[in-house]
Amino acid sequence: MTDLLPADQVRAAVAETRFGDVRWVASTGSTNSDVMGLARQGEPEGVVVVADHQTAGRGRRGRTWQAPPGASLMCTILLRPPARVAGWATMAVAV
Repeated sequence: MTDLLPADQVRAAVAETRFGDVRWVASTGSTNSDVMGLARQGEPEGVVVVADHQTAGRGRRGRTWQAPPGASLMCTILLRPPARVAGWATMAVAV
């Protein structure tokens, strides 16, 4: 496994960007569920939730997955694109 950047270095690198609010957790059910909850609470666009481990990760079409702690990058970013381009946002981020 390659050496990972410490969380404080990652936070410092993005601190002055629109994605400066990085919330790193050791374990969560799903970063997607966490961000959806934050969105419902009115958190602004750009919040990033990163987890070392997920216990209930899910993807498209109801697919689920599990990965050992530290084996994958698991993060979700809260975006609030205008409705006219919302459908393209997922594809653009995936690229």
